[in-house]
Amino acid sequence: MGRYAASKCRKLKLSCSCSMRSGMAETYRGALDEARRLLGNCGLFRGLNIDERAAIINRARIRNFAAGERIFSIGAPGDYMAALLTGTIRITVPSPHGRELLLAILEPGELFGEIALLDGKERSADATANTSSVLAILDRHEVLSFLERNPAAWPRIVEILCDRIRHTDIAAAARAARQGNLAHRQQRSEVGGRLQAFSCSADTTRSCQHGGRNTGNRQ
Repeated sequence: MGRYAASKCRKLKLSCSCSMRSGMAETYRGALDEARRLLGNCGLFRGLNIDERAAIINRARIRNFAAGERIFSIGAPGDYMAALLTGTIRITVPSPHGRELLLAILEPGELFGEIALLDGKERSADATANTSSVLAILDRHEVLSFLERNPAAWPRIVEILCDRIRHTDIAAAARAARQGNLAHRQQRSEVGGRLQAFSCSADTTRSCQHGGRNTGNRQ
């Protein structure tokens, strides 16, 4: 009876272990599917055909970060882009007073670090897991390896980058125009205020002069 119970217990543990592994594998597959969907929609790869995009995004890997864990730091090499699958990420820079200056809170579905895939330059901010987070990471060397084997894809990616630069320039020009209009309105307001003050001052002076003449006449 004891041997039977022990055997049954071992089988139960084995069954639970297999179920846990199966559940983890299913979760991982689900994360990969979501990663492929997000990375496949990345604007940087918009000019590639379906097979080319699949060849790139199938190289993505999944990584988990605990709450408070640093994802990358200022000055670190930009050697990958990522898609946030679950959790939130805090993007910050240090302030001159030693405190963190919050730039953004990234939510699930957001991508970051796309340009780092191409230029590999240093990170300009810190990224920290605000909560327990899961990222799909696409390494720079994987993308460059794909582009070396498929050089015809380069011009299409460059075209996307040029479009981004063009739109950024247009947006910057629009902001500059709005700021210029605001400055012009402020300048007009200041000039108007000065004119009004001058007018009031002149009226007061004339009133005083007129009053002085009347007083002299009375004397």
